[in-house]
Amino acid sequence: MPDRSALVAILLGERPLCADCIAEKSGVDRSEVEPLLTRIGVTVALSRVVGTCPACNRIERVYAAFGPK
Repeated sequence: MPDRSALVAILLGERPLCADCIAEKSGVDRSEVEPLLTRIGVTVALSRVVGTCPACNRIERVYAAFGPK
C-alpha cells in the first residue's frame, strides 16, 4: 500500500475532489484528510476553492494538486 499522502496526491492530480470524496476514494479516514493535505501542501501546490466536486456534484471546498512548488 503506498503512503497515504502519496495516494491522495495522485488522486488530486487526476481531478479536483472534496474531502469526503478524497476519503472515500483513498480509503483514508475523513479525519485524516486535512492533515494529509497540509503534509502534501509542503511539496505540491494545492488549490483549495469552493466549487462543485466533479465526483459527487456537491458544492464543497474542493482540492486539486498542480505539481511541485
